[in-house]
Amino acid sequence: MTSARAILERSLTEAQWQETITDYLDLCRWRWYHVHDSRRDKAGFLDLWGVRERLVVIEVKKQDGIVSREQWEWLFALERAGVECHVYRPSDWPEVERVLR
Repeated sequence: MTSARAILERSLTEAQWQETITDYLDLCRWRWYHVHDSRRDKAGFLDLWGVRERLVVIEVKKQDGIVSREQWEWLFALERAGVECHVYRPSDWPEVERVLR
């Protein structure tokens, strides 16, 4: 039997999920920026950049979304440089709350 939570997680679009995260960033008083369309600039550039006491970069994916090769390359390069990076899907909400609180 599928839970109501699982149905909700699968039904959220990437835009809705991203808005949930940015609303939480605002609530927790982060300064953040959303890269509107990396396809026009640098392929794979990650979605959300948040700064408070540290820099956090987030790639937002719908529940079944796939991280592209270019996005993985950005994630790995930034992590090697010491930046905190995350890929978040709707099922990751508890982790989102913990990391951004």
